[in-house]
Amino acid sequence: MIGFGLKKMAKETGLKLDKGVAYGEYMGYAVTLSEGAGYKFLGISTKCTEEQMNRFCAEMDKEELNKKYKIIDVSIMQNGIRIAFYDNPGTMKRYRDFVEWFFPRLKAWGFLDCHYCPLCGQLLDSDSSWKLDDIAMHVHNRCMASRENTVKAEADRVKSEDTGNYGAGFAGALLGALAGAIPWAVVLYMGYLASVMGLLISFLSRKGYELFHGKNGKGKIFIIVLTSIIGVVFGNLFSDIGSIVMMIQNGELYGATFSDIPSLMMVLFGDVEYLKIFFENLVLGLVFAFLGMIGMIKQVYQEDPTRVSSVKNLK
Repeated sequence: MIGFGLKKMAKETGLKLDKGVAYGEYMGYAVTLSEGAGYKFLGISTKCTEEQMNRFCAEMDKEELNKKYKIIDVSIMQNGIRIAFYDNPGTMKRYRDFVEWFFPRLKAWGFLDCHYCPLCGQLLDSDSSWKLDDIAMHVHNRCMASRENTVKAEADRVKSEDTGNYGAGFAGALLGALAGAIPWAVVLYMGYLASVMGLLISFLSRKGYELFHGKNGKGKIFIIVLTSIIGVVFGNLFSDIGSIVMMIQNGELYGATFSDIPSLMMVLFGDVEYLKIFFENLVLGLVFAFLGMIGMIKQVYQEDPTRVSSVKNLK
């Protein structure tokens, strides 16, 4: 996805638009401009040696970059550099300022420019084209084909050696989500909703899945999302149960004891007004939970060792 600010920058710098990104040659390097929910992205496709990666990591002060340019993350891999910026008012100015500061340093650090294949480091020739993986790359077609074969073979190996089990993973994820439902209920009982609680539920769900040796694959994300939703539902229930506990303890429900809680909850679920409020709170809670967990779910997807990304051709 690409919005107005990056489209304007792409037009000014002669970049092309395709598949939801702006890409092409800028200041001598192959770049990718894109954005998503809450962030703007800059990718530079270049062959990176281990020495260059070590120097890059040593000289790029993430704390200073965050302070000056509001950068969320900077990462470097063998085929390029990826930078994400917080997307808020003033981001485009900081984005442009960073680009002007950063690209001269790429040259000083000796990173290969857009005339070289980012996979093999050799000069591009007639058997080359633009491809889109997570960033746009101008590569030898043969290098990309070889890379795709290698990635697929590794994914097949991981699948064949995976001794995990979806059933055990589900049990662990559910236990983790229910553990996360407790602090969610406490916060909700106090009259607040916070997306960080949604992140906590999904984080504990993921940890439970992994501790119980859940299987790698697409099912992992589905299970984490499903159990996180269950965690939010139970968090809302625990909050209401907590309210009843406090009312009994304070004598507000005359004659009621803690053993009456199940029957009191059944009475509440027979009340239309209560159900309306409960489901309104639940929907709101799920929205906050989703906002909190979306980044972690994306991380699980990207780190899945069985995933084979679909490389797209760019015009």
